[in-house]
Amino acid sequence: MILEQEATRQDIALLTKTSSDLEKGIKDMEKIYFQIEIHPLVIENDQIHIIQSNTNEYDFSSLPSPNKRIDYSKESSAAMTNSHRFLLLHIEPNLCLINQESVVVQQKPWNYGRIYDMCWSPALVQFISITNDGLFLIDEKTLAITKVQINPNVKLGSCTCSDDALYVTTWEYGSSIFKYELLPSIQWIQEWQSQTICTCQEIIQDMTYSDDALAILIKDKSTKTLSLELRSSKTLELVWSCPLSIKYHRIFKFHCCLVNQDG
Repeated sequence: MILEQEATRQDIALLTKTSSDLEKGIKDMEKIYFQIEIHPLVIENDQIHIIQSNTNEYDFSSLPSPNKRIDYSKESSAAMTNSHRFLLLHIEPNLCLINQESVVVQQKPWNYGRIYDMCWSPALVQFISITNDGLFLIDEKTLAITKVQINPNVKLGSCTCSDDALYVTTWEYGSSIFKYELLPSIQWIQEWQSQTICTCQEIIQDMTYSDDALAILIKDKSTKTLSLELRSSKTLELVWSCPLSIKYHRIFKFHCCLVNQDG
């Protein structure tokens, strides 16, 4: 009997110690894992910028009268582009550089085929021209022309430049887009094939780059419609697409351009 009582006392003492240790362990865990301090998120006023949309900023229905007219012949190309200083356009039979006062400051005979599109490269500080004979670099100061060999088996249709890359489209139904790095030399980087962009009934008419995005003008010969798409310039993921109420023409090539929000 005495031995049994002693064993019971030892069991009680052991249970008491185990319970005390367990309670202490739980409190320690609460201190380590559940002591969370929450601080309020502070956002400074100068970190918030709200840009108000001005729906009347561009009212193309009430454009002012032009201050100068440049006559085009049917043989001239409709493509044109600009740097920060000059406008470049083709007036048969010359390539013309025009300043901000609409004065032709320099011109040079153009003998390299029909011009489909032109763009300005800030990286190269040169104009780029797409023709039925390939791709050409045009010096802004001298109008010196240099042909660039890229893909001789592809007919090019339009071009545009980011700060460090050149994008060109193929002139065919089911158009593709090629991306080239510009420096230290023009080298192929990537191709997006037609199934990413166009059906076999669609052709890219023009393309313009701005702020990591490509605005792509597409003509559909099956529905006789045109649409404007905005896609990521890095992945070509579609952002939005907008049908255009422009009269369809089977032959004419359509162009698009960026409107400067800063005026």
